[in-house]
Amino acid sequence: MSFSDDDTGIRTNIRICATKISDFMERLELYNLSLDITISAKLDEPVWKIIHQHLVDHSRLHNFDLTPYNLSDSVNQYEKSPWVILVGGNALDMGQKLNASPLVGYELTLDALGKIVSKVKNPLNATPLLFVGTCTST
Repeated sequence: MSFSDDDTGIRTNIRICATKISDFMERLELYNLSLDITISAKLDEPVWKIIHQHLVDHSRLHNFDLTPYNLSDSVNQYEKSPWVILVGGNALDMGQKLNASPLVGYELTLDALGKIVSKVKNPLNATPLLFVGTCTST
């Protein structure tokens, strides 16, 4: 996996190789950097707050110090949250690029997430994979 920053603070050149996703997922799990989220909502209902709350709760449970990222209950707009949904691009020999999703908060619905998670296949089981990146500035 490789990455670089752009001037917005969002990692923009993140690539993951299909042959290494299993190892990458195991490593994320080992360091408590993965979590399972079950979302019950209508297909067209925005769900970013549900995801945000799971990220907040998970970071507290594992005592992650995410102070610079302002990952807290008080964030009430997706555009001000310190994270961004990553969507898989075209798979190339050098890996599949994960791009910051251009969607805004009200567009992050189960229907939209279904399209996003279909871009990167989970090699271990049928559970959809949703990658989230952090922004260094909010």
